[in-house]
Amino acid sequence: MDSDDELQRVLELSRLEEEERLHRGKQGKAKDKEVIEILDSDDEQFGVNSHPVINVDDDDDPNFQEQLALAIQASKIQGNKQHCTSENRSSTSYSSTRTSNDTFLSERAKMEQERLARLKRLRPNLVLEQEGRNDDPPTKRQKSTTLSEDRIPTGNLLWDGEIRQTANIHASPLRDASAVFRLTEILGDKSDIQFIIFSSYCVDIDWLRRIFPTSCPVVYVAQPETQDGLPSVKDMPLLWVKTMPRLRGGRGCMHMKFMLVFMRSGRLRVMITTANFVSYDWKDIENTAWVQDIPRRTTTCSSTNDQEPAQFSGSFFAEQLQGVLKALNVSPALRSVLSQSPHAASNNDCPLQTLDDLSSLWDWSRVKVRLVISLAGRWEGWKSIEQFGGHGSLSKAIREIGAVCPSDKELVLECQGSSIGTYSASWLNEFYVAAKRGSSTQWLDSKRAGARSQQLAAPANIKILFPSLRTVQASVLGEPGGGTMFCRAKQWNGKNFPRHLFHDSNSKRGGILMHTKMILATFADKTANSSYNLLSSGEKDSYKAGSANHDSHSPVTKGWQNGANGNRVGGWCYIGSHNFTPSAWGNLSGTSSDPVMNVTNYELGIMFALSPVETDVAACKVATWERPPRKYLLGKDVPWMQDEHL
Repeated sequence: MDSDDELQRVLELSRLEEEERLHRGKQGKAKDKEVIEILDSDDEQFGVNSHPVINVDDDDDPNFQEQLALAIQASKIQGNKQHCTSENRSSTSYSSTRTSNDTFLSERAKMEQERLARLKRLRPNLVLEQEGRNDDPPTKRQKSTTLSEDRIPTGNLLWDGEIRQTANIHASPLRDASAVFRLTEILGDKSDIQFIIFSSYCVDIDWLRRIFPTSCPVVYVAQPETQDGLPSVKDMPLLWVKTMPRLRGGRGCMHMKFMLVFMRSGRLRVMITTANFVSYDWKDIENTAWVQDIPRRTTTCSSTNDQEPAQFSGSFFAEQLQGVLKALNVSPALRSVLSQSPHAASNNDCPLQTLDDLSSLWDWSRVKVRLVISLAGRWEGWKSIEQFGGHGSLSKAIREIGAVCPSDKELVLECQGSSIGTYSASWLNEFYVAAKRGSSTQWLDSKRAGARSQQLAAPANIKILFPSLRTVQASVLGEPGGGTMFCRAKQWNGKNFPRHLFHDSNSKRGGILMHTKMILATFADKTANSSYNLLSSGEKDSYKAGSANHDSHSPVTKGWQNGANGNRVGGWCYIGSHNFTPSAWGNLSGTSSDPVMNVTNYELGIMFALSPVETDVAACKVATWERPPRKYLLGKDVPWMQDEHL
């Protein structure tokens, strides 16, 4: 570690102590309610003028053992440095500077140890909670949602991918003892990290810089800052580069949440998550992450051919991801990283020279999930729509895994999110047809033939999950913890708003609120009351609000079908950044021969099939909420609306 790195560490430790001192001062003047607010709405009117606001106290988040190690390391520098010499400085000058720095570092290490001990004493419950999680018996930490049974048990490497909830200091281990992800665990050994690309709607940079390695180049994809929403790239301190994609007219959100971690060993770790890169999302509210390790190829390969996506291969996943990164304006950011690298003359220190290297230099053959992509913009033609156009991309993934709903079954959708859209019966039917049939051509044909969508009622088999007022009030953090859940009174009170589709969002892990975005699709037996035909304008919706039997429908395990690739599935699941809103999933118009999809936000997620054997068990395992979800009692239940209730 050179003197610049030492000085940087010392300054960082000093800043942390100052934050702790200020925090202690604030505690004596705290108000009755400490509002935790992170604006993360993808509402149609939310644009670049509304920037993320973070009001989060994360003093209790840093890892005590890690900081103690840093302090101890600093105290050892004095002895280690006495044996060092410098060819670039005079021995007299260096010796004087070294003695001064060593004395300061030694004193600073002692102060840091005292500060950490004091903080640990002031917040014993939190520390014991974190330490207790690490010491859980093995039987409590072996459960996880695994995408493949033939996982390679090589240390903590996830060659076949896993889906887990994020760690939460308020979760009840008695309610759910499944394994969880911590961001520090996902990053792994800092000394092995060579390069990071990540995307998030809102970011706590100071917090991340305490977690990321200091000498590692980072490309950060962010919400555009300008009124016109034009793409831009900005160099930041410590080898960080911030890049922002184009947003039409400055309207919409760059809402994707993912991370690519390139290791010096050659391995690539990919994460797609529902969490923003702020400490609050990783300790106070519930989120979900998919993580998979990708090995580097022993030999390079060319791009996939046009026929491969029909059967699907992991390399097609990589090509899709490359397309996403290019749309997010990562290419010029990568060039900036390469130009400012300490080895810029040869560029040998960065594992990624171009974005096309992703598919040619890494082996994606074990990736089984499908990418579901929304890129902000106007997409014309089915090829573009099914590649980047919201629920068009979802439809294609459904067909690829053979998850088109069988004709003798009903599709039941449970849509969990943290932001509510402005729903119309037309859009709900549009989405439902795409999710059920894996295609929207028939939907557009029906509209063209004169079956006006506004004459249709909202599909009965969509369940919109959002926390009720009483759920938020009863949560661990109470009403102040509801700052990341968005529903407006104007929406809820709208004349044709589908209030009868709302169900409460209750976490399986206790009284914590969920920021997770997930759609769970299962195939259920048709009943006498489920003969509703989406494409017939003359039929009325037979759904009755408050039906006692509506929530009792469970997926039928024999309801699988043979897909185009020979798979048998019992349903499917989506996890990612998409809230269940038109802004995230897009609005379809035009005709079946000339379709147009307008998408407001940048969104990214993954989807995968549910097993045809004991499908309901599989669905309950992957769902983050209590199933079946409790239906709102109209007239008694209202959704949490922070503008009204906070």
